[in-house]
Amino acid sequence: MGFSDPETITLPTAGAQALARTGYPNPRAAEWTAADDAYTLYVSHDRKKRDRSVASFTKLALVQDPLVPANYKEAYMRVQLIIDRSPFGFTSAQEIDVLAGFLAWATATSNTKALLLQGHAI
Repeated sequence: MGFSDPETITLPTAGAQALARTGYPNPRAAEWTAADDAYTLYVSHDRKKRDRSVASFTKLALVQDPLVPANYKEAYMRVQLIIDRSPFGFTSAQEIDVLAGFLAWATATSNTKALLLQGHAI
């Protein structure tokens, strides 16, 4: 079983973003992009000494240059989820349990922890 084409990510302020599969950078990675190139989803897997799975979501925007207001520049932000694990010692259920717990922590109570992270709190 693999990821869908298209994939959809729903943003609270921008709504559902349909992302069509636009590439396979290598046999263990895929990329999905919005029609206007404003959003990109990238998923990859790497198996060497450790198993690593990465999902990243990028937003691209054209913004006014604060120093030269007549000019516009590309700006982007990226959110990544990295699962890095030993190739042995944990069951799939244990891995999902840790992942679900972490995601619940990050988004609990109206995203309080995500807001703290975004604001550089320690």
